Amino acid sequence: MYIDSHCHLDFNALRQGLPALLNAAAQASIAAIVIPGVCPDQWAEARTLVTSLSALSLSPKAEQPRLYTAAGLHPWWIDGYRQIGETESQVVTRFEGELHTWIVEQAPVALGECGLDGAIDTPLALQQRLFECQLRLAAEFQLPLILHVRRCHNEVVRCLDALGAGAVTGVVHGFSGSEQQAREYWRRGFALGVGGVITYERAQKTRSAFTQLPLEALLLETDAPDMPLSGYQGQVNTPLQLPAVAQVLADLRGLTLAQVAEQTSLNARRLFGLPADSVLSL
Repeated sequence: MYIDSHCHLDFNALRQGLPALLNAAAQASIAAIVIPGVCPDQWAEARTLVTSLSALSLSPKAEQPRLYTAAGLHPWWIDGYRQIGETESQVVTRFEGELHTWIVEQAPVALGECGLDGAIDTPLALQQRLFECQLRLAAEFQLPLILHVRRCHNEVVRCLDALGAGAVTGVVHGFSGSEQQAREYWRRGFALGVGGVITYERAQKTRSAFTQLPLEALLLETDAPDMPLSGYQGQVNTPLQLPAVAQVLADLRGLTLAQVAEQTSLNARRLFGLPADSVLSL
């Protein structure tokens, strides 16, 4: 069985034909899918989608993958969330209140996708204030974080350290850094998300990192509909590619596919607090 720890199942590119996709995912032994949050409007839409999908009747040969939602403000969505005339402080205060209420009322399995992105125009200072807000709430409610980190590894590590050792845990989504960076996150209690990047032979630095870290430090993900695997560039990615990611990881580490599937699924269940019956009955 597999758990896709990061899949935007609610994005438009995947919404068409979801019943058939979930049926195929069940047949591919995908037991659970975590849908990240990117902004408050999307949290409600994703929750409604999950409720409707959970009522579907799939093939009698397989159970539907369990679907779980997270809640967070992705750096790319900050500008769209900010209202005209709002100061940075007002944005942060309004968002913190909305997220706090959502956590209490809806019990997401994680906070995020959140973090810092040094490649966008949104001021890093505002990104950091909103990120720190989500860090505080993650610590308060003991929820794991789904981190988006791009050209800001040092800044993210400083934010984590400022909160205090062991205050939060989580996963660095779509990790594509070095072994040293990976070990810095793992030492702070953060797993690394293994996705389509590992299928590209040119990604030697990241491939090496994923072979050197303990298997207990890794989660599988697709980031569908984005992050296509090597050979599938330009195509819509789906959760059905998760076994292919697992196979590459198994080959690189000299393990069986079953070993990788079992341990990474256990890692995901532990991190997100998923029930032990997040498995398939085929």
